[in-house]
Amino acid sequence: MLATVLVLRKHISKILQGFDWKIAKEILSSSWPLGISSLLGSIMISTDIFIIGLLRPAQDVGFYSVADRVIQLLYAPAVILATSTFPVFSRLANKDNPRLKVIFERLLRTIYIAIIPITVVSIFSAPFLVTLFFGKSYLEAVPSLQILLLTLTVRYTSVILSNLIFAYDQQKSLVKFTLLGVSTNIFFDIILIPIFGIIGSAWATLLAQLISNVYLWHQARKINNITPVSLLKYLLLPPIFGKVRSDR
Repeated sequence: MLATVLVLRKHISKILQGFDWKIAKEILSSSWPLGISSLLGSIMISTDIFIIGLLRPAQDVGFYSVADRVIQLLYAPAVILATSTFPVFSRLANKDNPRLKVIFERLLRTIYIAIIPITVVSIFSAPFLVTLFFGKSYLEAVPSLQILLLTLTVRYTSVILSNLIFAYDQQKSLVKFTLLGVSTNIFFDIILIPIFGIIGSAWATLLAQLISNVYLWHQARKINNITPVSLLKYLLLPPIFGKVRSDR
């Protein structure tokens, strides 16, 4: 930070030049739901470990943290994917909805083709990976990691759905989505952790993400008639190369 300030010191005094409150208010009006959603999303990530710390021994926090670190690393490409696809969604939203629907379905088809094999391979290789990077003493983290790996497809789907909803200027729905995810995650954590330990926490995360994803699909259906059923039909059909050219 200090190095950045040093390089930009000549420009700091000019930082408010050209500032327009009208534009600022417009940006804040559009972006505050995303800010809250991101904040609550961070809380959701830490919820499991916090509740495990309250209800279980400290060593369980360590085991679950291993699984959580691996999953967060695998979640990271979803952010890059969201950044790269949003401009296309925003350009077509309310202007060419049928074309946007086709692009959305094709994008998810491509993601599933990639992420489902990665998930399967990762689940079977989880004991080896944990031993390789963390040591045999952390093998108790493997069952939780294997369950959390099932959230990869759900996570990537929610990222794409969230960008679709934001492109239609329905970002306030994302706050409800995150609140639903956090509340259900806490609910299932409190029920399952005392019974199943850190494995119960992993199941709580999976269930919370599935339930909150149902809400996102409901919103997608309302704004552009996009449903999992239509996506399933699309997944079972071969891509039409003529449409691929028209979608670019």
